Amino acid sequence: KYPLKNPSDEPIPDEAVHILGQIQSFSKGPADPAVMLCLVSWHKGEIDHKELIASLRGIECFLARYFLAGLDFSPLRSKFMQMIGTASQQSAASVSRPLLLLRELKKHSPSNDEILNAHKDRLQPVYSEAAGAAQRVAAILRGIEREISGPAANPMSLGTGATDFNVDHIFPQSCREGLNNAWKEDVKKWALKDHEIDQLRKRVDCLGNLALHASYSNKSDQDADFEYKKSALSGQLSRKIVKGKKGKKKPSVIVSHAQGVCSCKKWTAKEIDERTVELL
Repeated sequence: KYPLKNPSDEPIPDEAVHILGQIQSFSKGPADPAVMLCLVSWHKGEIDHKELIASLRGIECFLARYFLAGLDFSPLRSKFMQMIGTASQQSAASVSRPLLLLRELKKHSPSNDEILNAHKDRLQPVYSEAAGAAQRVAAILRGIEREISGPAANPMSLGTGATDFNVDHIFPQSCREGLNNAWKEDVKKWALKDHEIDQLRKRVDCLGNLALHASYSNKSDQDADFEYKKSALSGQLSRKIVKGKKGKKKPSVIVSHAQGVCSCKKWTAKEIDERTVELL
């Protein structure tokens, strides 16, 4: 996919290739000029491997923070062009354009407070049926998983294949309008009042209610009760084994970013809000 080499005839480092995939998941166009600036500068030998990775990581982080702040992606291409223009005007022999661009990205990124307030005050939904939304959620969760587990983390490609993952709602999507039978039993067991159930339903698409889960498992347990969800996410094979296409049994895939869910005794608005902040 990326046949470029630098003046030393070295290929693009693996970490940079990973980040390019993340950028593609967030945005299939607006960030392209900034990505090309970094790649061409590396190809010409103006920046080294470390600087390429830092510059691309800056683009990924900018897109992630923009998405988490609930901001519109549609004007982003012009914003990137403005930041590239500013970096170009400031460029000097001692500092390359990609590193100046990195400064601009940090300067114009939504702040921590802006992101946290978006989720606190507006119960910011991150999942929707809109084009690209699931890919962006997957990129957020994949990035967190990689921070926890390092480069050896499962790549967690989004799709329907045997090795792919889906965005799983711990409190199910099917409960948006009314609780299914499994969750009626759960909320009864937890003695939730009507207003507490309403608060839970309002958070179905919030970050704290989402996890990446193996596609073949998610299909079978997406509407399951909370205990079954926990057993799937924790990899307890006695509770969670499903048949693959050829009749072979496949175990759950354990994901680090969802392990905190498994220690919860119940799943209410409080637990979702706490996990949202933790993930952010």
